Amino acid sequence: YDDLTDTILPTIEDIFGSVKGVLWDYKVQAKELTFHNGSMVFLLAAEDPDKIRGRVLAFGWMDEAAKGHQHQTFLIFQGCLTQKGFPHQLWITSTPKGVNSWIHLRWVQHRLASGSDLPAHEYPQYHSQSRDNPHLTEEWFASMVPSYGVGTKWALQELEGQWVSFEGQAFSSFDERIHVRDAPVGTKFRRWLVGMDWGASSPTALIEIKQDMNGRLWATREFYARQCDNRQLLIVLGEWGAKTV
Repeated sequence: YDDLTDTILPTIEDIFGSVKGVLWDYKVQAKELTFHNGSMVFLLAAEDPDKIRGRVLAFGWMDEAAKGHQHQTFLIFQGCLTQKGFPHQLWITSTPKGVNSWIHLRWVQHRLASGSDLPAHEYPQYHSQSRDNPHLTEEWFASMVPSYGVGTKWALQELEGQWVSFEGQAFSSFDERIHVRDAPVGTKFRRWLVGMDWGASSPTALIEIKQDMNGRLWATREFYARQCDNRQLLIVLGEWGAKTV
């Protein structure tokens, strides 16, 4: 609730304060925005998904959705959009938090952790930079450069809103534009291996590696999921045709 009281509510007051009490009001105890036409907006903490479960909603918005592990909250939220007579939408705003996040998986790669594809038109992405914010001054940007640097990963993420890799990146020189490509037609492989890094609270990762006749290694498939149970893991291994040794 700190984000609500420290950021969102003061912004609402600043922009719409002149019509407070006429067109809208805020119920402090219930944490609800009420409007003169009977509409209501519930202000909830996404850290507790059960606070959202069971509601009948027309739309939803999650702010800073990359904080913590809020994928479960998103899934529960998504299931609550059942109010009749409305075009249901659930949108999120967030600073990008790495290419392994659930947000990147859905909105950029348009797929699930299981590998299933998602319809791209249902997950449009709208990118903006800090400079797009008219309320930030040049003095503010000048103060950020010494702290964040120019062209650093931190600056690319925090100021330019780009997806970058930080923690856990084994190959710092990896560039998707260079290293991600299909094997040439007719390529034959002589060795095949599936590696696994099993996790409980930490993510579980699988990667399929094939070696061609010239000794080159190709990463041909990957799987990454948090809270992956044994059943889900075995299903993926079975789909890949992998055997454990």
